[in-house]
Amino acid sequence: MKMSVNATTQREARIQNVAVIGAGLGGLAVTYHLLAMGRRMGEPTSVNLYDAHGIGAGASGAAAGILHPCSPKGKVTWNGVPAMAAALKLIHAAELAAQRKGCELPICWRNGVIRVAKDSKQVENYRELGLSSSAVECLSLAEASDLVPGLIPPELDGVDGAALWIKEGAVIHPQRYMQYLWHACEDLVESDPNGKLNFRTEAIESLEDVKGQYDAIVVAAGAATGAIKELADEISMRLCQGYTLEMADKQQVPSSQEITPSLLGEPYIGFQGSGSLVLGATREYDWTPENSFLEAGGRAVSESDCPGAVSSLKESGAGIWGPLENWEVVRIRSGVRALTSMTNTGAMPYAGKVHLESVQPECWLATGLGARGVLYHAWLGELLAKAIIDGDEGILPPELRRWKKN
Repeated sequence: MKMSVNATTQREARIQNVAVIGAGLGGLAVTYHLLAMGRRMGEPTSVNLYDAHGIGAGASGAAAGILHPCSPKGKVTWNGVPAMAAALKLIHAAELAAQRKGCELPICWRNGVIRVAKDSKQVENYRELGLSSSAVECLSLAEASDLVPGLIPPELDGVDGAALWIKEGAVIHPQRYMQYLWHACEDLVESDPNGKLNFRTEAIESLEDVKGQYDAIVVAAGAATGAIKELADEISMRLCQGYTLEMADKQQVPSSQEITPSLLGEPYIGFQGSGSLVLGATREYDWTPENSFLEAGGRAVSESDCPGAVSSLKESGAGIWGPLENWEVVRIRSGVRALTSMTNTGAMPYAGKVHLESVQPECWLATGLGARGVLYHAWLGELLAKAIIDGDEGILPPELRRWKKN
């Protein structure tokens, strides 16, 4: 990673104490990398992580956890390759922490993901990609059905269907992953007596709540970013609430899901080992940051709260994977995604330094992970941690800073 030539002159004093607001994927990733970089440099960093709702609440906890670097067209997304590598590396760190804690439950299933072409144009694109890329393979519908028994492909007039197999794709268990990523952060501190790490179950309504205590503040609050007083007018994002269904095989018969690739599309199905999957997601737009903050509390959602959403997801899910008819809903999750502006290269997160005259410590932003949180969180967290430690916002690609008004 190239550092700007003036970075050492920009950072006059070492960053020692950092507040990170938001304990979802983004907040945990930047916390981990701040601690890891400080340790490698021999200059430990202390981090206080704030979240009113605990580790892995909000949209991060409601995600299906499907990880892959490709767009619906099958092409690799903006910085998808380094982002994928960074995500897999951080997942491995969480897996090692889980082993040290004696957890035998899996965090990640590395079985690839499949997207079935929905029209003749996608069929053509997938066949071209299958010839030009070693990371993906274009499958016939028969081959896709062999990998995902019970797959129901769409009928295309006059065209033989196709599916794109993203071989390195994976699925994480979001809540378990974030729990053990936090433990991985704790392990970094335990092995470095000069580092400090604390979790504080507090709501931060204003940066005044942490002003003066830290050298830097990182806001990684996702859809609730605008609920922080000083940031209400700094950034514009569209907020989208959605339900996901955690489902189990009610017949409890041995199945092949332990090695089955997950399915991308509308809806998507993330297979989490034998007898467990996540189906999602519905979409309801134009939520407010304040309502998003309340929704992140992880309220218990019953089918009576959203009967239309549950029946719609189950019906559409069974329309692409037949065996789903024999599965039952065991939990309904709700989360609000923060969606950024669309560009020629797709939707990308927002990050950068926020210049606020009323706030003395440096304030940095990492938000808008949207539907790409699992892909981008680790890469973004590492970039932002380096920018903070070096005092060099130029480390962040300009695409991440496009939210700035001047």
